[in-house]
Amino acid sequence: IINYVEQPMCTNAWDEYALIIRDYFNIPIMLDESIITIDDLKKASDIGVRYIKVKLFKQGGIKELINIIKSANLLGLGVVIGNGVATIISNIVEIEIYRKYQSFFFGACEANGHLKVYPVKSLDQCP
Repeated sequence: IINYVEQPMCTNAWDEYALIIRDYFNIPIMLDESIITIDDLKKASDIGVRYIKVKLFKQGGIKELINIIKSANLLGLGVVIGNGVATIISNIVEIEIYRKYQSFFFGACEANGHLKVYPVKSLDQCP
């Protein structure tokens, strides 16, 4: 089972994404790098994107991240959270937002970048 194909083309290729979604609707697209602002979120919804990925640093802060998550839910978009190349501080914030608003998300939290940057067996081992 394929849940989605993540960001298969470059950022802001809106016309190209619209064509793919129109011609291959059975392939669920998730946008990541293309989604920064609420305007981007609306563009994605308008062309039929089904999933988005959000990250603390990309959305600009905690309030902005929560706002875009709630807005995506109102538009019926599946939301995935997590940065695979972040540090422990950023990932902990994403994990806590995921815990607090878990019903807003599709699938598991992907805030695992700290494991690549500073490999540990559990968050309790972090400095």
